[in-house]
Amino acid sequence: MGLVFSADSIIYAYLERKAGVILCSKAGSVPFDEGVLSSSSVSESVHKIISEEKISPLKAFVTVFTPETITHQINLPKMPRQELDEVIAGEIEKAPVFADKEFDYIYRGYATGLNRLEITFSAIRRDILDSIVKGVEAVKLPLESLEIAPLNLLNILPNLPATAKEEALLVLGQRQSYIIVSDKKECRFFYMMSTGKIDLYPYSDGKINNSALLHWVDELDRILKSYAIENKKETIKKVWFIWDNTKASDLAELLDSEMRDHEISELSIGDITGFRKEYDEEFNPIYFLGCCGPIAHIKKINSMFAFSHFLAKSKLKSYLKKAVFASVLYIALISIFAVKTFIIYSAKEKRLTQQLGEINAQNNKLRQETARLKKERDEFLDMRSRLFEQATFVRNLNRISWSRVFGEVAAELPDELSLASFKVPESGKVEIKGNAFKIESVAKLMRKIYKSSVLQNAKFDFLREIKIEDRNIFSFGIVADLKRNSDEKK
Repeated sequence: MGLVFSADSIIYAYLERKAGVILCSKAGSVPFDEGVLSSSSVSESVHKIISEEKISPLKAFVTVFTPETITHQINLPKMPRQELDEVIAGEIEKAPVFADKEFDYIYRGYATGLNRLEITFSAIRRDILDSIVKGVEAVKLPLESLEIAPLNLLNILPNLPATAKEEALLVLGQRQSYIIVSDKKECRFFYMMSTGKIDLYPYSDGKINNSALLHWVDELDRILKSYAIENKKETIKKVWFIWDNTKASDLAELLDSEMRDHEISELSIGDITGFRKEYDEEFNPIYFLGCCGPIAHIKKINSMFAFSHFLAKSKLKSYLKKAVFASVLYIALISIFAVKTFIIYSAKEKRLTQQLGEINAQNNKLRQETARLKKERDEFLDMRSRLFEQATFVRNLNRISWSRVFGEVAAELPDELSLASFKVPESGKVEIKGNAFKIESVAKLMRKIYKSSVLQNAKFDFLREIKIEDRNIFSFGIVADLKRNSDEKK
């Protein structure tokens, strides 16, 4: 949607694509009494247009055509860019509307001769610029471009039906009018005249002021002839005309009849290839200003002037907001992911810790059970060993002729020696304990045991001398192995 902010109205044009053709399906104007200095008024008016027309624009292309802008052309000597900026800023500050006001501007120049530059510049007050941007953005409508009329029309001239190398464009505003000459590459000539629509139509009955018309026609004719003579060119024939035809529908015809050396043609959306009007009312030529931005965007026309400079600050803020939002969103997502991951891993850690505790408890239980089983196994093995020894002992005992053993022991026992005990424990060792009055008797017993046919490996277990009733008695203990008979050995 194209929006044109003029001194007392907002002009709009809504374009949409249908079957490969760009149609201007809605166009018109609404009063704008509060002016562009009120951002709330801007937003309310734009919202009203969208609501009443029942449209859903995706992008907004703004054109400013108010007294708070200035477009001018000057011829200057070549100079450094910094000095050129100072000169242009000085020219802008000369205009009363810019006195003591902040402003922003763009310019473009080309060489016209030796060390000379033809500079075309356009400026807008900063408060007006900020108010429009803020008002349009308040409607949540993406602002694609902001241009200044009539300078932005230079982007469209190369797309008009070609009739000559150079063509002129005449724009009639409420208080001023502009004549532009372009060779479709550069703005060759730009001139502002003090005659506006209010001068041509000052009467309430809508009649034209003939004297003002003749004065305007003379000035236009003089300007075009002066340009042709100064640049040594033929008189420009084709002049495209843009004006508000409300109460002035016959102005193009009157102008064409008065300017016999020129062909005056009103500019319409249908003059652009691939575009046409799609509504019943007559296309008011002033609406074409609202179509300039969308046409340049759709046809991807590179502007002769850097109008994007006016939105650089706003777009930078928008990009920063988006970047901050994206960063916050990214951090939030990362935080959510981190928290979620932390919760998941904490739950897993808790579950694993619990499982590990259960495993450790089971291990401890198994260790205790293993120790118990090992103890039982050792007890069992010990019992088994003892049982085995007992069984072996019993078997050995059963194989021994005990009458023979006792007979030999009794036969070999000296007279001076008494036997206290004779034991054969599970170990299979024969234990002999006794007492003697003489040590020689004990030694004699030991020699006889060595030669015994039933005992072997005899040795003292102990030998002690004790005194009983004033007599010395020798107490002894002898251990020996039973000899196995031949059948047992087998």
